[in-house]
Amino acid sequence: MLTILPVGCIHDGLPNNNEQGHTITITALLTEETQTRPNTRIAMEEKGLDIDLYWEDGDKIQLGIVYTDTQDRTIKTVQEVAVVVDTENNRKATFNIVIPNDVKEKFDLYGLYGGKGLNTEDPSRANLPDTEDFFAHDLHTLYKKGVVMLYFEALNIDKTTPKFGVNFQHMGSFFKILVKNTGSATINNITEAILEQDGVTGQIAAYPLSNRFSIKDKYFLTGGAESAKTTQIRFPANNAYVVENGVLAFWAWLPMAKGEGEGADWPALRLSIRNGTGSATVTYTDYKAARKATTGKAYHLYATHNGSALAFVGPGVIEIPDGSVDGSGEGVLADTRDGNLYATVRIGTQTWMQENLKYLPEITLHSTDVSHTESKYYVYGANGLGLSSAKNSANYKKYGVLYNWTAAMNGAASSAAIPSSVQGPCPPGWHVPSRGEWDILGEYLRSNRYTYDGTAYGPWSRIAKALATGRPDWANSDVEGAPGNTDYSHKINASKFSALPGGYMASKNFDYLTTDAFFWSTEEHSTNTNAFRRRIEYNKPGVSTDENAKTTGMSVRCIKD
Repeated sequence: MLTILPVGCIHDGLPNNNEQGHTITITALLTEETQTRPNTRIAMEEKGLDIDLYWEDGDKIQLGIVYTDTQDRTIKTVQEVAVVVDTENNRKATFNIVIPNDVKEKFDLYGLYGGKGLNTEDPSRANLPDTEDFFAHDLHTLYKKGVVMLYFEALNIDKTTPKFGVNFQHMGSFFKILVKNTGSATINNITEAILEQDGVTGQIAAYPLSNRFSIKDKYFLTGGAESAKTTQIRFPANNAYVVENGVLAFWAWLPMAKGEGEGADWPALRLSIRNGTGSATVTYTDYKAARKATTGKAYHLYATHNGSALAFVGPGVIEIPDGSVDGSGEGVLADTRDGNLYATVRIGTQTWMQENLKYLPEITLHSTDVSHTESKYYVYGANGLGLSSAKNSANYKKYGVLYNWTAAMNGAASSAAIPSSVQGPCPPGWHVPSRGEWDILGEYLRSNRYTYDGTAYGPWSRIAKALATGRPDWANSDVEGAPGNTDYSHKINASKFSALPGGYMASKNFDYLTTDAFFWSTEEHSTNTNAFRRRIEYNKPGVSTDENAKTTGMSVRCIKD
């Protein structure tokens, strides 16, 4: 029997002390839809226009039981149980439930996956996430937030013959908006995208401001009252600066009305993009025609923005390069989380970013704010600058972000594996390299004579010049074969790795700009407060591998999965 955790129970306002009961096993199926339609968190995987979702081991659901006991009292209890995934069909799982012994005749059962759980005072009502949690810039973040909600109800179950199965229903749908910058300049400081109704054909049957859903009555609630439809849906953009040809994604999972037949009526909608706050610049599309919409779907909208005009387009207009290289060995990666583009390069068997990662979900305002347990994000010299100003700074645009090790790992455990399998702050499909992956790079460069003098000495002692951009990015040096020396010019950045001397943040200060580059790996040092990194110095021909305190802010170079 699986572990059952009592979350809460109500017995006419008093605790229910009856802990005895018998256990039954119930089969839980996801909604009866084709496999190309969304199902549950459970695990989420984007496949083209579809979102494939399935149960994972360790997933838990909450179960609410409402019944009349042998003393004619109304009893309400909530249990949390783990599911056991079917090994041949991961859209099917089983779970155990304890039926109290004092059920008089029948009971009602309510089930919930996701959100904030069932209401312990009324288990027929589900608690929704906070409004801001419905929105993200990638599917993985929605997954981590656990916002996707599914439910079932089974009524008037006879306690003497309780064998049955349940079929989960969706409480909402996914939305994905892609906006491509087709202009010749960066679109600065996008703060939000807004879907809004035309004011003529009705309101939007979505409820992002609701805090509860009545499983029994099938409507959303705000406070204690039934929620009203909305006139607009606001997707936050986190001060995005979308470069030329960059693509910005807005994701959401929204609680919605299921409607009848093909769904609920939705009005004509238009999209607007807001730049800045206060007296912001707002750009609008034309309206898309009214339509039906329902739960358990993935809706996609596409638009182009040329700096002054915003227009809806078809899905084939926007291509998102994933960093794959062409015959030249180079490629382009679009990070749709923030609108940045990265050059990529094939080096041996590996594909690397040619630039430091710039993903900046928040800004640590001062270099004196350090931690080895909390994520910290620095931009060199940006003390006191807000997020928008930091993203608009010259150091951010050239050198990217300095991450402490916790931010570079983004919650993952230390990894010495090849590949590391640590996505960290990298875009989907990319990851932070392990020490072993760095070693593969170094060995390839050594064995293929990327050393400044063409020897096979190394692997790391003579390849700094082949990794670095050289003068004038790097400070001047007279040391033979060093990145700051113009000697052996044919070996300068021969690998096209294009390392820049972005410095670091350590001991609460920024240092080494134009002289040193520091890159994290995913492997923790035995001290537990340090982690391994690579360092390129302007006046040394070799690349060092050592450890630094996890509080240090250093660059991240992502490598393709």
